[in-house]
Amino acid sequence: MSTAGINKKISKTSTSNQLRAKPNVSAKGKTGYYFIKSWGDKNTNIKDLIHKAVSAAGKPLSPREISCYVRNINPDAKENSIKTIVNMELIKIKGGLYISEELRSDYKDSIIFKADSNETQNKDPKYKIVFNLLANEPEKSMELKVLKKKLKTEIGFSYSTITSVLKRSDLFESFTDLNGLKKIRLTKDDIESKINLKEKILAYCVDLLKTQIECTLKLSDIVQKVSRTYPVNRSSIYRVISLNPHVFKKFERKGEMLIRLEEQSKVVDNWVKMKEALNEELKDFFSDVRQPQYLINLNDCLEIFKKVIDFQTGEAELDGLHEQILPTLYKFYHSSNDKADLLNYFTQISTSLDPYLQKVLLLVDEPQYRKLKAGKTGLGGYIKVLNKLDSSENRYKKHVKDVPLYKFGKQMHCAYNSRNKLAHSAKKWSNQAIVNDMTETLVIYLFSTFEYSEELKNKI
Repeated sequence: MSTAGINKKISKTSTSNQLRAKPNVSAKGKTGYYFIKSWGDKNTNIKDLIHKAVSAAGKPLSPREISCYVRNINPDAKENSIKTIVNMELIKIKGGLYISEELRSDYKDSIIFKADSNETQNKDPKYKIVFNLLANEPEKSMELKVLKKKLKTEIGFSYSTITSVLKRSDLFESFTDLNGLKKIRLTKDDIESKINLKEKILAYCVDLLKTQIECTLKLSDIVQKVSRTYPVNRSSIYRVISLNPHVFKKFERKGEMLIRLEEQSKVVDNWVKMKEALNEELKDFFSDVRQPQYLINLNDCLEIFKKVIDFQTGEAELDGLHEQILPTLYKFYHSSNDKADLLNYFTQISTSLDPYLQKVLLLVDEPQYRKLKAGKTGLGGYIKVLNKLDSSENRYKKHVKDVPLYKFGKQMHCAYNSRNKLAHSAKKWSNQAIVNDMTETLVIYLFSTFEYSEELKNKI
């Protein structure tokens, strides 16, 4: 302790604070020494000398040139200290040269950190922490002093770490707003890439698998190819694959994990063609003036129909419809088929009507669905509760000639009784008879969707 006056002690901290408060006194780095500013550059700290070096040059400098400038003024500066501060404070470009922040825009295409070290940057948790803080702000920006305070007090970053993260990353840029406040924001390109990255990885994986035999590839090969294309780590790629079970199927073969493109994902691009075929096939049924008229058209109804199929309810027996209905329809309308094929397709469509109507009921009236499910109710029971479909119980009439045309009574009779026909008289059917019955069953899918379209739109 030092003393001044009579019995008055002055601590080292108090002395330091008093010196720092003097406008004509400056600290010499972290050495513990102070100097009078009028003494000149010889007493300037290393960081300021480094910035003076690049500012005075007005061009990129090599580490050796910067070091020579600093040590010419301050011979006591250590080489390692200069090198460390150069890496922290300046921007590295190709050729092993360094520039100041002022020259960033002039050399943006040569910045090594952006071009060559993007993956390292994304893996570094420091950058992720700062990115997430800014990403959660309404304008993806924050006042510089507020951000520094958060990182210092809440995260525990040192000021040197904060400075390094903000200056060395192209994820962030500084600017002054209209009120004169210095702020940090996410760069526009990186915000957009962050938002769209999962979708891009998903599309890339699908396209990659489409080029493979059986649309199958080792998981490790997928990860390797994706990571070479996008700046993401392994866990991000695994997450995209795991969260899309209806696109990717994981299975093991000879001790290796493989990924196969699900049938649904292979035909998803053909939904437009399928919709056109369904429109053409069913338009006469729904344009018939003797049938109910709806506020939406057939094209809108088909979109709701597909959304119902794809919608995930958490009920295993209902969430597999996309694996049955869409691939079957695609094959039915876009491939050559013999009688065996047609019977198979009709079986798929006929037996899927039950879970489809169950799904409609779940979305429209979940308590009723739970009650019927607990009682192991059959298809007739679900149609009864969905009372817009067959209030006259046409499905139970013995002869189709006794069934009225209105509200697709004949189609309801056909769809409901088709499973019994499949079991007992399928071999006697002609190809045309199979096609006709399948078409009438499809009418009931769309009729139920039309009738409950408003309720379904509100749920999906």
